[in-house]
Amino acid sequence: MARRTARKRAGRTRLRQVRRRKRGIRPLRNRRRTRRRTLKTGRRRRVVRPRPRGYKQIYNDAFDKAYNEGFAAGFAKGLQDGGAPQG
Repeated sequence: MARRTARKRAGRTRLRQVRRRKRGIRPLRNRRRTRRRTLKTGRRRRVVRPRPRGYKQIYNDAFDKAYNEGFAAGFAKGLQDGGAPQG
């Protein structure tokens, strides 16, 4: 199940059967073209945007509050409030 969700997250919803290419007994003769053989154009991975992280925002707001109201007490207060109110 986890594999299926991972596949979905990668943008592939269809279940694909992949045929493994059999490696010959002889090694690849031309070393220069080996990489070209393994990666066909269009099979490049999409660049993944990092997912937004909510906790970072809370910590940033807590730090802002801390600097305004004396560090140790302000930071603790900021974290208790879940960060400063937005706006």
